Amino acid sequence: ENLRVLCPADAQIRFSGSNGKDVAGLYSECGYNITDGFKDYVHFSIYKDPSFTLETFLGAYLGGTREQYGFLDYGTPEKIWKTKDCEL
Repeated sequence: ENLRVLCPADAQIRFSGSNGKDVAGLYSECGYNITDGFKDYVHFSIYKDPSFTLETFLGAYLGGTREQYGFLDYGTPEKIWKTKDCEL
């Protein structure tokens, strides 16, 4: 219930590419304004760096964390999320 109240979502559009364009820009080129009718528009960018793992992030805290949470995969690259409000 809290998720619906605090984080309502009308739609989710996902785009994966490295051409420098965002979803709104791609739709705009085709004559569609996807932000019409939406109260808010939030853009999430997700990055992945093979050298950024839980192991490298924890540094000196790795030993104690491994003892307590041995089931975690410490070598898998982690996703890095950047959130910003789009000014359209």
